[in-house]
Amino acid sequence: MTELKKSVASEEAATNELLERLLSGNASETDHATWEKLSADSPLLQDALEGLRGIQDPELISSLQLQINSRLLRNTSKKRRSKVQRISTDPVIITITVVLLLLAAISVYLLISNGKNSG
Repeated sequence: MTELKKSVASEEAATNELLERLLSGNASETDHATWEKLSADSPLLQDALEGLRGIQDPELISSLQLQINSRLLRNTSKKRRSKVQRISTDPVIITITVVLLLLAAISVYLLISNGKNSG
């Protein structure tokens, strides 16, 4: 668990440094490409950088950077999650599913057996 916290903290620090370079105008092409990649799925984040450039108050910028970082971390952590949803383990849902499958199997059997008898 501490490894995850260290990873999140280092990602946040790296994003802060990236934002500071972008805001100060000292960003390289790699920095711009990194920002584009991070904010590709969020027009809000793209607009956030433009908005930060117009702000002169350093304390406000720091506060907004923290908000942007939390949004970026939330967006990137969502991408890491598996897109496969877990099958429900609720006994009621499992029972209903089994009963429906049995009824479907019996119906198919009866249709097939009636088709053989009449044909």
